[in-house]
Amino acid sequence: MRKTVLAMIKDEQRYLKEWLDYHFALGFDHIYLIEDFTSSDHTEFLRPWGDRVSLYRCDRDLGILDEPKSRTPWRQVWIYNQFFKKFPEERQDNWCMFLDIDEFFEMSEGMTLDLIIEDLKRQDRKNIFFALRNFNSDHRIFEPSIPMKEAYTHWEYNEHGFLCKTLIDVTEPYNFVCIQRGYPVIVQAGKDRNNASIVEKKTAWINHYFTKSWEGWLIRMRRGSQDPFLRTIAQFFDLYNKDMMCVKDYLMAEFRKYELDWMNGGTKFVSDDWEAKLRELGFEPKT
Repeated sequence: MRKTVLAMIKDEQRYLKEWLDYHFALGFDHIYLIEDFTSSDHTEFLRPWGDRVSLYRCDRDLGILDEPKSRTPWRQVWIYNQFFKKFPEERQDNWCMFLDIDEFFEMSEGMTLDLIIEDLKRQDRKNIFFALRNFNSDHRIFEPSIPMKEAYTHWEYNEHGFLCKTLIDVTEPYNFVCIQRGYPVIVQAGKDRNNASIVEKKTAWINHYFTKSWEGWLIRMRRGSQDPFLRTIAQFFDLYNKDMMCVKDYLMAEFRKYELDWMNGGTKFVSDDWEAKLRELGFEPKT
């Protein structure tokens, strides 16, 4: 029985080492990475992990020659389907987890991947949902030098009930309808096999470092998103870091000064006296 992870990546060199090392330490045997169309090449970066990581390119390896945004509401899911159609041998004896690079699978003390899978087998279940713990910026303006799991500690569950990720026995030829929502995740031969009402929170879950710092948010904005409404400059404050509303106007105005240079690869997004300015506004940043 293999335990694997499948993820899409786009210019993830900054965060990928921590993510890979963490999930291999948890007990995953192999990780598949699919480079998005406009991503930089990760080949040299991934050499230290050898044959434990397989790297694929959407166009070169999957034969996807155009952006499939119009083909499905779930672009990422469509690409995952293409992966398993192109490489059906990768289904064999394989329990696969679908994650993004800002998501870290976490288990309670004493729990292991093998125990989770054995329990699913006893119940004749083919998949399980794990709830997402959504982490905010922890008052960080710049990306920290310490690991994400140490840098970001404040989280809450998504109470809408649809944000979750799955671990699936992909041996059978499933069609992946949606891999992160609480309704149909996988369908086989016209039968719903998703157990959608069961979302695990206690024995295991997903730490989702969605916003990271203000700098991290701006990096993701520059990189682009498959959903143009998913990451706007104001959403950092309005949706995910409401405890930073007192500095929203200042930080947004500062970013506008440097926006053109930043979006073209620059590194400056706030003036040098930013710490003093934030404290004048009654905000204590973490460094």
